[in-house]
Order: sequence, then C-alpha cells, then structure tokens
Amino acid sequence: MAPRTFLMCPPLYFAIEYEINPWMNLRIVPDGATAYQQWERVVLALRSLGCKVLLIDPVRGQPDMVFTANSGLVFNHQAILGHFRHQERQGEEPFYETWFRNNGYRIHRLPHGLCFEGEGDCTVYKDRLVMAHGFRTDPEAHTHVGEILQKEVISLELTDPRFYHLDTCLVYLPGPDVLFYYPGAFSKDSIRKIRQLPSRRIEITEEEACHFACNSVLAENTLLLHHSTDRLRKQLEELKIQPVTAGTSEFLKAGGSVRCMVLQLH
Repeated sequence: MAPRTFLMCPPLYFAIEYEINPWMNLRIVPDGATAYQQWERVVLALRSLGCKVLLIDPVRGQPDMVFTANSGLVFNHQAILGHFRHQERQGEEPFYETWFRNNGYRIHRLPHGLCFEGEGDCTVYKDRLVMAHGFRTDPEAHTHVGEILQKEVISLELTDPRFYHLDTCLVYLPGPDVLFYYPGAFSKDSIRKIRQLPSRRIEITEEEACHFACNSVLAENTLLLHHSTDRLRKQLEELKIQPVTAGTSEFLKAGGSVRCMVLQLH
C-alpha cells in the first residue's frame, strides 16, 4: 500500500489577527516559537509513521494558511478548490490554486459564491462522502462535490459554533471501521443519519470534543491527536489503535489541531 501523503504549511506567520470562531480571542496570543515546535512534532510524527509530507510556502498576511485541510478536497488527482466563508481567509485561495496547478492536479471550482471549506467539512466514508454545513460550507456545495466525484453524499448539519467544521466533531477510522463523533455538535436529524451508518459508532464526551479528539489523523494503527482522556485511550486500545498525543495547544487557540494542519493528497 502506498504511504499516505499530506500537504502542510509551516506556521511561519501563524497568529490570531481576527476572530472568526469561538476559540479565537485577540487577547490570547499564541506563542510563535512554541507553535512552530508543535507543528514540527506533527510533521516528524507523520513521517515516522511512514507518511509523506509535502509543503506549501507560507504567505505573510495569511495567518491561518497553516490549516491546509480547509483549502480544498483532493481525490484521484483531482482538486476541488475551497472558497472560504470569511473574507479574512479568502486571500489564501490563489496560493493553494497555484500549488495544485503546479503539481499537476485537475482543478475543479464550485459555482461562484458557494462556500466550501474542503476537508474541514468533508470526509471520505467507504464509497461515499460525509459532508457538513451550518457554519462554513453551504449545503448546496454538497451536491456539486458529489457530482464532481460521482459519489453519494451524506449531508450533516452542525449546530454548535464551537464545532464549526466536521473535522472538529467526527472522525472515521477505516481500518477498524469505526466512527467517533460528538453528538452535541449535530442536529437531531444528523445524529439519526450518523447512527444509521453501517459502522461501529462511538460517542465522545464534550470534554474530549473540546480537546479536539476528532481532529486527529490515523496512520497505520496509530492515531495522532492533541490529547487523549483515559476513557478514549482505553477505547482506542481495544480497537488495536495506539493513540499518540501531539500537544497542539497553540493551534487550539485558533480553533484547530492535527487534522486541520493536513490536507490528504493520497
């Protein structure tokens, strides 16, 4: 099996320069040196697990560019470009488009004006896509993404602004075929849809969700995440999954963690 490949962006200009989610506070300033060390630990951990990491150059004035997962969705060497909800992040878009073009991806754009925040609101689930709307991605974008990739889409609604992207409150682990999710982040109808999915489903607690337990990356039988409670660690170990804590405290101040920092390319 080919190693998983991720696109990452060094946090050279990472900072909190605006407030576009409940985690951001202009008075709580991330430490730049610590953030860079934490990001490097994530890179080293992924590479030690056999993953390949490619880099896009950071751009001054784009402090959230480190969160590459929101830039688009890549599948079979096709790149569906993201379009950010907030003007503060829209400046990232041309730099990601240039990277995809320079690396030979077939580019797709959604209709003008539709917001789509990439893997932040979309995950591949078996032969389907699970996508979210409510805060960042427009529900109409789901139809277009499904048509481009010729996949059925399961649409979920997010209702808690703390969990403004799908990757903050749901993660699918294909090896053990398990979905971890925080039910408090979803509408009642969306919880019903999740509970109908043909996989084992494990609910995480609010505490675990606020530690961004779902904002994690699985490589082989290791789950890289910010923090693991004893309860979650036991559940993962029962699934033969080894949790490895990365400690991404500086990025949590901006509302992101491990999964936000990587865009899966292969």
